[in-house]
Amino acid sequence: MRVIHLPDPLFEQRLERGAGGELGALPAGVAERVEELSLLSGLGVSAGDVVLVERVPLAGELPELLRGVRFECVEDFCGWFGGLTVGERVGWQVQPWGWSEWSAGLVRRLGIRQVVPDPEVVRVVNSREFSASEDVLLSAGGEGLFGRLCRSVGEVELFLGELAGSGHEGGWVLKSNFSHAARNRLVGRGEELGERERGWLLRRLERGGCVYGEPWVERLGECGLQWEVVEAEAGGGWRVWFVGAADLLTDVGGEYRGSVLSGGCDPRVRWWESSGAVGVSRRVVERAAGLGFRGPLGIDCMRIRFGGRECVRPVHDVNGRQTMGRLALRLGGQLRGGEWGAWLHFPAESGVMRLISHVQEGHAGLRVVSTSAEVLNARPARLRSWLVIAEDSGKLRSVLSELGCDWRE
Repeated sequence: MRVIHLPDPLFEQRLERGAGGELGALPAGVAERVEELSLLSGLGVSAGDVVLVERVPLAGELPELLRGVRFECVEDFCGWFGGLTVGERVGWQVQPWGWSEWSAGLVRRLGIRQVVPDPEVVRVVNSREFSASEDVLLSAGGEGLFGRLCRSVGEVELFLGELAGSGHEGGWVLKSNFSHAARNRLVGRGEELGERERGWLLRRLERGGCVYGEPWVERLGECGLQWEVVEAEAGGGWRVWFVGAADLLTDVGGEYRGSVLSGGCDPRVRWWESSGAVGVSRRVVERAAGLGFRGPLGIDCMRIRFGGRECVRPVHDVNGRQTMGRLALRLGGQLRGGEWGAWLHFPAESGVMRLISHVQEGHAGLRVVSTSAEVLNARPARLRSWLVIAEDSGKLRSVLSELGCDWRE
């Protein structure tokens, strides 16, 4: 099979706007970030695959891992594909970042015969409304719901009042119906909403119908469990398979900074299985499949400290799409047996590259592989990413600590 990869860094915005919602013209800075993030979908693709982008990068600007990838502009590729015979089109399939009206429309335009899930089902699976009933805490005390879905300002105020009355001192976070990776959220303390907070809340309620309230807690570790839902080969229905796991690296505010992967047997998967997180995660994936969802699905689970005890939160985020953790697993081929790697992402102006070079000098055997362009279409890149590889998990943890990333196995 030859795959047409369709990156979509604006997938969440498409979900929020719903069917027929147009994104319109993007500010220059946003368009440049979209351009850079889209190229990452070319990492680890198979020979013969195509990655569709708005503008084809100059080959000399790309890092070595991306130089053999066939990048094509959407319009140019559609024109080329339209010239193929019916027989030549056999064996091609589209793999979007996430299924939407936009990506489903491309499949129709290309005339490719493949299973395409209803974009409205995909929208539901990616919503907080879907994940709220599965957002439980697992601990020695059993299983209980963690956050609360709120559909009005009054319900939010009730949630904040009850949280304050419970003695919780860690603050709170409100998340819009379609929000992941520390985006589209409001963080605060106390039970009173200020004018700015109330304005944010009213806009989100009008746009998404609800928000999701959570206590702000100490995170001890986070992992992305990667799944795939496919059509059954015979007899109809579907089947679910587990693709792998990648620990998430985040900053103090919860923003994604990278993923950790292993070049050998991964003990983290066994730990998350024994904690019950993998079982709950599979239950959520099967529920999504029963609604008609097909394709990649990532579920982020967490270890947290809450109410004076350590708990497992198996359904922190449900991502009915490709994820950065899923892309990270494609880089596993760069690791030798027993090695561990961290795929890191930082703004170009952060100075992390200088720090990485400094750390590399102090650790024998440390390898650093660039996975992004330093210059793109003759302009400095806004985002940079690297795969940092160490001989074992202990050395990787030490390196990440020097880089300001707290990774706990």
